[in-house]
Amino acid sequence: MKLKLHPNENQGFLNRRYAFVQKALLILAVTAGFFVAASNRAIAQCPIINSVYLTEVSTTNDPICTKTVKVNVNYTRTSNGESSYEINYRIGSTGPFTSLECVNSGNDGATQNVPHLHTSSPTITYNCSQGLYIQIVPRSNGTCGGNPCSDPVTFDPSSLPVKFSALQAQKTNQHIQVQWQSQQEQGVKNYSIEASRDGINWTSLGTVAPKSENGTSNEAIDYQFIVDLGGITFAGIAFAFLLIPAFGFKLNLKKQALIAISLFVLAACAKSDAVPTASDDTENIWIRVVQHDINGGSTVSKVVKVANK
Repeated sequence: MKLKLHPNENQGFLNRRYAFVQKALLILAVTAGFFVAASNRAIAQCPIINSVYLTEVSTTNDPICTKTVKVNVNYTRTSNGESSYEINYRIGSTGPFTSLECVNSGNDGATQNVPHLHTSSPTITYNCSQGLYIQIVPRSNGTCGGNPCSDPVTFDPSSLPVKFSALQAQKTNQHIQVQWQSQQEQGVKNYSIEASRDGINWTSLGTVAPKSENGTSNEAIDYQFIVDLGGITFAGIAFAFLLIPAFGFKLNLKKQALIAISLFVLAACAKSDAVPTASDDTENIWIRVVQHDINGGSTVSKVVKVANK
């Protein structure tokens, strides 16, 4: 003999099931919000290194070639809180790095979410025949102490596939014109032109093929790239809200509102933004050029702000 639930008992069972699922969704949303918020706080303190290049101070050839250079670091301060990075260098492909300078982003005059260029006060002198390696170690404090807040980045400016110069970006009518010059090219596959509003999130605008044969040249080559402002969309962070009816749950308005609020908190913690286009605001657009070589490596130029012509 089979027992059947009374209709009221069956309805009560379903209501308890729905209540359990609702609470589980709320707990999941709020917990995820806390995790995302904690992760954002940790990342927000860490400066973003955009590019590194050298400025030649002097060169001597008697009796051997010796260069004296300064290190240029283009970075973005991601928080008004304390942050810093250490510039280290190594002459030759092996051995330990030597500390050159500790840069406090606040003392350096960097503004939050705006790319900033720092040129080292100390110089480095090395034999031209030796490779010069630069290491940048970012930290979420102002003294370059403790563990790095992201992985240290090592650059080899003396043997980069391309050496950039004369990079500039101008707004003309409803277009952005980007111009740059390569001093030399070695195995260049293409150039990718990228734009950003905050110096952190970059959007590719397009690519340009190298003019040199096989992507290799020892002569200076001029490049130009033009893009329509209306065609630039800056990617933001988006969240897909849960569609409760898709699960077959008949939730009342009050319970749906509770879940919606929890998801809103999660989105707020993750700093969800609208997705603007370049034509909305042309005052704060930053441009950089990324060179991709045939071996899968890449070199990033300095970052420049779009100027109104």
